Amino acid sequence: MRRVVYQLHLWIGLVLGVYFAFLGLTGSTLVFKTEIERALAPDLYEVAVPASSTRERIDTLLAGFQRAHPGVTSFSARLPQSPDDALIINYIPATPPDWHGPTINPYSPVEPMVSQGRHDRHEVFIDPYTGRTLGDHLVGGTFFYVVHNLHAHLLLEGYGYAFHTYAVLILFVLVVSGLWLWWPSLTHFRKQFKARTRIKFGASFKRIVVDLHNTAGFYAFVVLLAIVTTATLHFWPGPAEAIFLSVSKGLHRPTSDTAELTTPSSARCTRDVEADRYERGVARARSAVPGLSALGIDIDPDTTTVLLGVQADHFVSPRLTSVTLCGLDGRIEQVQSPASTPFDTRIGNWVMFVHFGQWGPGMAFYAIKAIWFLTGLCPAILFASGCTMYVTRQGAKRKKKRSDARVLAGDPAA
Repeated sequence: MRRVVYQLHLWIGLVLGVYFAFLGLTGSTLVFKTEIERALAPDLYEVAVPASSTRERIDTLLAGFQRAHPGVTSFSARLPQSPDDALIINYIPATPPDWHGPTINPYSPVEPMVSQGRHDRHEVFIDPYTGRTLGDHLVGGTFFYVVHNLHAHLLLEGYGYAFHTYAVLILFVLVVSGLWLWWPSLTHFRKQFKARTRIKFGASFKRIVVDLHNTAGFYAFVVLLAIVTTATLHFWPGPAEAIFLSVSKGLHRPTSDTAELTTPSSARCTRDVEADRYERGVARARSAVPGLSALGIDIDPDTTTVLLGVQADHFVSPRLTSVTLCGLDGRIEQVQSPASTPFDTRIGNWVMFVHFGQWGPGMAFYAIKAIWFLTGLCPAILFASGCTMYVTRQGAKRKKKRSDARVLAGDPAA
């Protein structure tokens, strides 16, 4: 059995090792995307605070955005949290520039990619004190846009997505088989565990390479398994949903703030548009859930969802409380906190945040992202060390065959 698993692990690694390493490197590049963007373009994220320190009303700022982008009816706004923060609006252009071409860009971290033609998300940065547009570009900027699409579908659109869909299953086998091969025998567990979790730098080159492969695989295993598992759930949403539903059955009991809407919001809302509806909507949401700050607003033609959370924490949507209001008259229709979200939905919401290491609270957020960043480098290390081990062993086998052949031929030098 071990020989079969070894051959499976070996040939998957040799054939798909470059692919796995590539995904790891591009994934690591994306882990600190937001932090790098803020460092490289502070003029987009930070604004000068005037003496009056009075921001424009939310409705005024959003109305200015809608005038500048006719046809855009659905978008998300990240509200300023500190005095020098810009207002950031995430949207899909009604008429994308011609150079975009047909693309499939999965910028939403909780939805699987779908082929819907042009689907490029943009960000516009607005000074909340003056309403002036500071910049408008692809989400993450051109560099991260390309890296994201390389990671998401290898710049091959639907073909790359289809390849990912099946390759991720093979990568899952690669990771699990690696643990199987690494696992020490019961009779020599302590000795083998010690040998396989450290690098003996004073040993031969061959031994160092083997130690590097074993050690990197051991320390990266849990995170690599989490990354590959979440990718599998992302690319197979149907089976994933069935698994989530089966796990959550009987675990979740609806509470008063999780009742689903029984009629479409457009039918429930009055047609009278409330003045300052977004400003009032944020105030209503904060009154409904005291103690939390308004971090963002998701806007659709018939509904407005205010996202509430701890101001000092990071914008991790599965951790936020959502308050859904009628988009016209501003009445509250639903309040849903993370704890009251159905268990299966909660797991689905966390999938891609866990995939990119964006799930830690407080300062742990950056520590976990650093671990994910380092783990993303491990597939390249594992591939390089694995190839070196294979070449070394093949060379040793050829040398032994030549030696055996000389012995059989009666060569005295053998």
